[in-house]
Amino acid sequence: MSGLTYCAHCGARMNSTIHRKEYRRKRDGSLYRRDVRLYRCNASVDGEPTACDGPRTYHAERIEAAVKTAISTLLEQLEALPAETILEYKYQIALQERRDAHRAAQQYLSEKERDRETLRGEVARAIRGESSFGVPLLQELLQGTEVEIDKTREQLYELEARLQNGEQLRREIEIKQRKYCGLNQIFRSGTLEEQKMLLAIVVQRIEVRRGYELNIQLLPDFERFLDGLIEMR
Repeated sequence: MSGLTYCAHCGARMNSTIHRKEYRRKRDGSLYRRDVRLYRCNASVDGEPTACDGPRTYHAERIEAAVKTAISTLLEQLEALPAETILEYKYQIALQERRDAHRAAQQYLSEKERDRETLRGEVARAIRGESSFGVPLLQELLQGTEVEIDKTREQLYELEARLQNGEQLRREIEIKQRKYCGLNQIFRSGTLEEQKMLLAIVVQRIEVRRGYELNIQLLPDFERFLDGLIEMR
């Protein structure tokens, strides 16, 4: 987890380290050793030292247990939702996003077409000597507008095709749904390495503050998938 863990006080990355405790037992004088895993704030950002008013070390087991509880709770909530409910909800959201993108492209195309007509009229006035602008400048602007119109028409064509292809959209959502909705079982019973790999799929950053207060930031793609379904508590 060390690659994901940061100090909330100064923003520095926290490194995993081991501290060995040694002492002799009073009873028999034998030496007792115990290795304690810690996360240590290195108090530097991008290689530059930075002031930090937070603790320098935190017990790794305590942080990892809290993260595991939070992520496990999140994945359990996701797993509890009916698959068809998730699919239909995310489908409607994605469909609306495509409609909005299509509408915005149409509006932009209309604006550029109006700009083109305005420029054409200005070019005609410039040829007659009635414009404050020169013909070369106006022709350059007109050419740039034509390029924008052609590009927007291509985008609009692609958006129309995507908007009409609802089955492909459903398949894309189903793939993402299978990616995320089956993670809870792995997280509960997987090996430590599997759990680390899973965290890399869903977590972007873990910030630790004094008192072991955590701020877990999810990866944007996973956060978008959860949007409207459940909330990170």
